[in-house]
Amino acid sequence: MCVCCSTDCTLEPNCSEPHLSHSQFCLKWKIEKQIQEIKTNKNLFYPEARKLIVPQKTQTYAQVAKTSTTSTTTQTDEKITQIICPPLKFLQRIPKTFSSLLAVSTSSQLKQTS
Repeated sequence: MCVCCSTDCTLEPNCSEPHLSHSQFCLKWKIEKQIQEIKTNKNLFYPEARKLIVPQKTQTYAQVAKTSTTSTTTQTDEKITQIICPPLKFLQRIPKTFSSLLAVSTSSQLKQTS
């Protein structure tokens, strides 16, 4: 009989092994116990103690930089791809008097900031 759900569970929910959830034979339980002991004895926070027990997966630079190829597919609607866009209208040129005013105002701003 399961302590957690009061049914006949076949696998423990944390590690999926065939034992009771409160069993001291559970590998996950043993690891957590070690983490708690180190945390208490060395006065560490949980993540620091866990790093001392649980080996971190390290990757080499080559593994990280390795290019992976992925294939992608797209689905398009034929009606959408056949839309004809009208040509864009050209913008009118800025009058020379306006552009010279713009140049004067920016140069005067530069003098004020220096």
